Amino acid sequence: MARLFPICLNLIGLLAWAGGLAYAQSKVLQQAAQLDAQVLKKHVFTLASEEFAGRRGKGSEKTVDYIVNHFRSNHLKPGFDTSYIQDVIQGTSGKVIGRNVSAKVEGSDPVLSREWIILSAHWDHLGKNEGNGKIYAGADDNASGVAMLLESAAWFARPENRPKRSILFVAFDLEEFGLFGSRYFAAHMPMEEKSLKLFVTADMIGRSLSGICREWVFVIGSERLPESRDWLKLASRGLSIKAGLLGTDLVGVRSDYGPFMTRKVPYLFFSTGECNEYHSANDRPETLDYPKLHQISELICTTVKTAADDARIEPWSDEAMAAPEEMRVIAAVLEEMKSPASGLKLGGYQLNLVEKTLGTIRELLVKNKISDTERKSVIRAAQFLMFTAL
Repeated sequence: MARLFPICLNLIGLLAWAGGLAYAQSKVLQQAAQLDAQVLKKHVFTLASEEFAGRRGKGSEKTVDYIVNHFRSNHLKPGFDTSYIQDVIQGTSGKVIGRNVSAKVEGSDPVLSREWIILSAHWDHLGKNEGNGKIYAGADDNASGVAMLLESAAWFARPENRPKRSILFVAFDLEEFGLFGSRYFAAHMPMEEKSLKLFVTADMIGRSLSGICREWVFVIGSERLPESRDWLKLASRGLSIKAGLLGTDLVGVRSDYGPFMTRKVPYLFFSTGECNEYHSANDRPETLDYPKLHQISELICTTVKTAADDARIEPWSDEAMAAPEEMRVIAAVLEEMKSPASGLKLGGYQLNLVEKTLGTIRELLVKNKISDTERKSVIRAAQFLMFTAL
């Protein structure tokens, strides 16, 4: 009996722990976003149709109307006071050169609702090429991101999905022209800058990096907000795609997170990377991987929901803290690059550099300690290979 009693206590404690874990997992699953795959596809086919003219010129008007009508039909409030539209004004001339479109869902928590998260994607593209007369439809760049944004906004607008923090959904114009739309927005926010706790954006989430890394979506920005890695892990449960965490210094400023990064607003950027169809007339809706777009969209939406309901979002970290798994993500990309199945034609120097870098990463992982100098050396090699081989 004396020995049985503590065993029973341990068993009771184990059952209680298991029950608590099951409850926690159930709670997470209840928070997981469920977006309509067919509606996501419909958005892409519409926005990348010939009627929308590559979302420049006449196509711009149709795009703005399409986004506004979607927000309005889902009963989302305007993001700019009484308007869904923010005119983007050039310098002191007063000339309107673009339009950002925004809607909001106000948070349910009396305190946290004063804080904001932005979920965004840029809607513009390259329009018609005057040289060859072809329309650059921009299915992946960035009708894919806009589809995610629109369906996420509709999901959050339902009463049962209302977040604790307030969320602003923003479709930026002029990303393709120096990030001018997001730069203007960042300088003219509809909320106090100090109340903006997180900026999330997605650009090109419907294919894969140069035809490789088909299971991956890459996420940068967690080095300034390490707690976001927990949100991503929770949001990834049940999904087959892999969220690869990388540092911003590997790719630089490639999309609308730039103006917020300079203001030290924590950010997350989701992308599958550049592909062969990038900025070409071949970026058409029938060529996208829609199951992958669906999964990435749900990953992003669930990540935002998890962040919006977190008790506290830490401020910007002045020290960039690389994700522990970053080296493994880079190694996975390099392994796919050298594989004959990749279709990439690497030169002798490139292959040697791939093998050398993989060897360095293996040594660092065994040592389980990476200095800043060692990390930068791997990053430089990865940058060279990305820009010369992909």
